[in-house]
Amino acid sequence: MLLASGRPHHRDRGHRTLRGALVNAGSVTRDVDAGYAALLDIIGSFKTASVDVYCWRVERLEEAGYDAPTSLSLARSYDVDLHRACDLLASGCPQDLALRILR
Repeated sequence: MLLASGRPHHRDRGHRTLRGALVNAGSVTRDVDAGYAALLDIIGSFKTASVDVYCWRVERLEEAGYDAPTSLSLARSYDVDLHRACDLLASGCPQDLALRILR
């Protein structure tokens, strides 16, 4: 619909602009989706590595003699020195005392 000035009515202009924006957004969305997928792959590899390290720490702590709940807790605390934790039990330190020393 044309106004008296000869310009299209604002709804017509907006409709064309919106259509153009949607077409342009489609190509941007594809680019963003591809980037997002790549980012998820990277994050997934970090999560896998973190899970692997956590499981390895749990196994080492259980092999050293810590019970399962304590091993799970200590493995999650990356500020706890794994070698020190294992050495404490290997030297005859009771688990309760080792926990107080480590924390």
